[in-house]
Amino acid sequence: MIDLHTVPTANGYKASIMLEELALDYRVHSYDLRKGENFDPQFLAINPVARLPTIVDHDTTDGEPLAVYGSAAILIYLGEIPGRLLPAS
Repeated sequence: MIDLHTVPTANGYKASIMLEELALDYRVHSYDLRKGENFDPQFLAINPVARLPTIVDHDTTDGEPLAVYGSAAILIYLGEIPGRLLPAS
């Protein structure tokens, strides 16, 4: 399961579209930037720089949750999971 921490922006939509395209199981956690919800201590524990979107993958090979932030990094990370959208090398 992947947790998607997002806002309704172009970058937030990119992560959502990728998760849908890959048919991965995920939960959405929405934030209001105008209220500064991305600076909530619970979110800062996941991403200390408070950037959105952020994903947390709970199904890693070592069993430890992995947080990834920044739309480009998220797209690359998600593209590597099924091995369909990025080359193996």
